[in-house]
Amino acid sequence: MNYNIEHLSWDSSFFEFAVARVVAESLTIQGFEEIIQKLREQGIHLGYLLLDEPLIERPKRTDEWELVLADEKITYQKSLSNFQEVNAVGEFQIVMEKYANLEMINLAIESGKFSRFCLDKRMPKGKFEELYGLWIQNSVSGNFADAVIICKIDNIIGGLVTLANKNRVGDIGIIAVDESYRGIGIGKALMRAAENWFIENKYLISQVVTQEINKPAKQLYEKCGFEIVKREFVYHIWMNS
Repeated sequence: MNYNIEHLSWDSSFFEFAVARVVAESLTIQGFEEIIQKLREQGIHLGYLLLDEPLIERPKRTDEWELVLADEKITYQKSLSNFQEVNAVGEFQIVMEKYANLEMINLAIESGKFSRFCLDKRMPKGKFEELYGLWIQNSVSGNFADAVIICKIDNIIGGLVTLANKNRVGDIGIIAVDESYRGIGIGKALMRAAENWFIENKYLISQVVTQEINKPAKQLYEKCGFEIVKREFVYHIWMNS
């Protein structure tokens, strides 16, 4: 069995315990037990186990560790060609500032309510909100994103989307619509604005990642012509001391 264990310095510093990513082509019970032993030897407290297929045979649980199916991650892609008209549901602006404002931070946190960092109850309290706050802050400042598009309605930010280069693919990171402004087309307009920005910047493909349980996001992307190109199952291995 081939697998790789990579220590994640940023995650470890952020959560204040050792975190690693474990990538395996396939996984047997014996292989899982070997990974558990390696995580224990390296002092890892949380392992992100990434698989292309779900575990068919679940390892027998012990007091030494806990295994949680944290996410069924879906990657959507779309080939880009022509500019699309953006519906006039508000004023669209590209914003790159030193700091994200509270409206943007709250939208970013709302966008992550289906994420594994929110749904896994073993995550330290408050860390999910802090994580998404840092994500939008670093996007606005240009560290995580190349552009942030916001939609303003009556001078209130009704939605936003962050855009970045990921291996020459136009990557949509955060997309969020304020709960008070849903159902009027802001999500679709933001997607079209994102596609137009990618086309202007010579990208041929756009992609966005979401969770299987995030039905509203999946419906939006599919209505906008995106198709599923990859599924990935993310398990959290919690090592108990």
